[in-house]
Amino acid sequence: MKRTIFAIALAAGLAAWIGAAQAQNFPVRPVTLILPWPAGGTTDVGMRALATATEKHLGQSIVIENRPGGSGTLVTRSHRSRSPSSAFPS
Repeated sequence: MKRTIFAIALAAGLAAWIGAAQAQNFPVRPVTLILPWPAGGTTDVGMRALATATEKHLGQSIVIENRPGGSGTLVTRSHRSRSPSSAFPS
């Protein structure tokens, strides 16, 4: 009997904790999608279609930023120089 009550209390607490975690609104600001390819190419068109479809589910706009050059190395450098706090607000 005690195990059953403990299991029910544990399940209720877990359900409340999961519900609170899902209630957070993310993202809270527009998402920037950085592409290492030039605008107007096949990849750019595909990513813009994907961004448009994703906006409906996120509830936020997605900004496409093209940074071509260096075979994609310019984008990886810019990601390394960013601090994690600039990507996700606390």
